[in-house]
Amino acid sequence: MASTTANGLITNLANYQGEWIGIGQRKYPFSSLLGMGALERGEESPFREVGAMKFNMSQTYGLDAASQQVVSENDTFNAATSTVYQTTQNTNFCQVMREGVKFSDLKLSDRSISGNAIDGDIFAMQEFQKQIMIHLEQMKRDFEYSIINGTGQDGSSNSATAFQVNGLYTALSTNKIDASAASISKALIESLAVSMLDNGADMEDMYFMCRADLLMEINTLYGVQPRSESRGGINLLELVVPGMPPVKLVYNDLVPSGVLLAVDMGHCEGVSNTTPGLPQISFRSTANVGQGEIGEVFAKIGIDFGHESKHGALHNLA
Repeated sequence: MASTTANGLITNLANYQGEWIGIGQRKYPFSSLLGMGALERGEESPFREVGAMKFNMSQTYGLDAASQQVVSENDTFNAATSTVYQTTQNTNFCQVMREGVKFSDLKLSDRSISGNAIDGDIFAMQEFQKQIMIHLEQMKRDFEYSIINGTGQDGSSNSATAFQVNGLYTALSTNKIDASAASISKALIESLAVSMLDNGADMEDMYFMCRADLLMEINTLYGVQPRSESRGGINLLELVVPGMPPVKLVYNDLVPSGVLLAVDMGHCEGVSNTTPGLPQISFRSTANVGQGEIGEVFAKIGIDFGHESKHGALHNLA
């Protein structure tokens, strides 16, 4: 069942037996790849620390159109015309992620199974700890959604305004190609590759992320590929796309329908504005009135994707 606004009581949270199985969508491949990237770089945590909720991702500059310089011998006696290349500061935001739990003292001491009391030291997993684990899963799903689809918001000038991460897909403009309701094809995928090449994308560690229907269509298009692999528990199929290094195809149900999202993980990094002395993701017990336990799973996290032109997407696919 989905969540409901309630406290944990004997009357609404029975202790059950049997294998603990989550049903429905519980995947977060983009977030998992961020964590795997940090581990592979030898970092101690999956998130890079930043000093404020609003943080700098990159500073960017552009070159002039290439041309042939014309400098005569006489011109060499004159000073060159001075020019400067302006840079732009690119920023993003961490956002507060929190999940609250509150249990009565009676529920914390309840040792019945499916409503039947038990004696002795028979182990029964405490519902409180189980609820914390489920809330952590929900937080991961919400973070996954936010780093793809989130709408950025700066809360630095008003305490009533939430900081919100700007998702990668939301930020795209340079290499965002409208498929005009056409079906996916190699020609469309190659047009995305052309756009990214022409706009200077590095394409260091490329991933295509999409929903299941589009993933099946792409798999049919490209047929048998050189190899597939698993990374951090995520199944990957490598595609050979002209103009790109090998691209890994990943199922992600939180990418919008009709979108093929091209992500260069070489430019993506998780970030955290952690309170000193606390873990990046923590359970915090809070003040409680009466008997029981109350607290919340809490984090202040976001994504650094460098610059939107390093990534791309096909959208409005049939």
